[in-house]
Amino acid sequence: MLSRCYGKTLLLTMLIISGLWGGVKATSPNYQFVFSEKIYFSPSSASIEPDFNGNHFRIENIRRFLSETDSLHRFQIEVIGSASPEGNQSYNQTLARKRASALSDYFKIQYCKEPKTVVSKTLLKSAWPDDRYAELRVSYSPPENSTHNNGINRTIISDNHEQTETPLPRDSIIYSSHSHEPARVSDESSSKITHDHAIAYRQQPIRLTIGSNILYDAALIPNIGIGICLNEKYTIWADWMYAWWSNRDRRRYWRVYGGDIEVRMQLGHGLADNPFSGHRIGLYASIVTYDIQTGRSHTGIIGDKFNYAAGISYGYTLPLTRRLNLDFSIGIGYLWGKYMKQHLVDTHDVWISTHNRRWIGPTKAEIGLSWLIGTDNTNIKEKEGGGE
Repeated sequence: MLSRCYGKTLLLTMLIISGLWGGVKATSPNYQFVFSEKIYFSPSSASIEPDFNGNHFRIENIRRFLSETDSLHRFQIEVIGSASPEGNQSYNQTLARKRASALSDYFKIQYCKEPKTVVSKTLLKSAWPDDRYAELRVSYSPPENSTHNNGINRTIISDNHEQTETPLPRDSIIYSSHSHEPARVSDESSSKITHDHAIAYRQQPIRLTIGSNILYDAALIPNIGIGICLNEKYTIWADWMYAWWSNRDRRRYWRVYGGDIEVRMQLGHGLADNPFSGHRIGLYASIVTYDIQTGRSHTGIIGDKFNYAAGISYGYTLPLTRRLNLDFSIGIGYLWGKYMKQHLVDTHDVWISTHNRRWIGPTKAEIGLSWLIGTDNTNIKEKEGGGE
């Protein structure tokens, strides 16, 4: 028990000294942040879309937090609006202010000052979606003498998910944007801000895409692939193909199965903000085996176990609809393995020879269709003109 109290005291001391919560600096040395959450917006929009970019989870997080505000004893509420840098400065400032007002109106938030506005100066276009937001920040003022506080405590959530008790006084103040006089809170009950309030909805939803290579489909080789977005720049893609057609009497075999895995890095998002779209490069590795023969009079080839390939790839994903993409990709690398030749003699397939396969050149090609999965995983087109 003693060590636990000591740990909490040490954590609170570090929190107060640093003036940080959730990686955000306090605007005043007298205030410490206890909550921060962002709502993201489409380009050139100031309308809150619950299904956009995980906003549903963030909205629920803010609602759950605000449901506890009647028992917070001293706090300050700030609303910040932000815009990305394209367009003129005046338009961007107005758009940022509208986004802050939209967040305030949506939750009926009362704050003590006019909303702050921020216009990003980043030059990296792929980072602009992260600059289109409105943020709610809640902070509290620590008492000058924390040893005389009538025994009222409040839980502060830190980055390492520990809960630290720190005293707050009674009769706290809620600031209002519509009045010069603060409204006082009469509720003296103490309610904890739980761990869930602080971090549950900060996690980004997983973005997935599934697809099929039309080139394999045209060769009568069913296949499926799945991509997982790690962040705005990197994705992992894996696919598998399987065809086991045969007409033994006529010696027509078309047996192929295998797959590959690829790590992709986006060079830009092209015509959409979605991290799966645009130009990319990648590193891939693949395995495949086969048994192919096209008639009784033809020599067949059989992969001796698996053949392997590895190399680098270039690709481009073009958005077709809100969720449907057209994918192009080509890979150049090294392929190695063994294969055998066989020929039909009477009623038996007879082995002729075994060969080593060594090849440097194109080892991967794709023209495919892919479908985005997830409520916030869509192709949002950039708008021409104006700010974002």
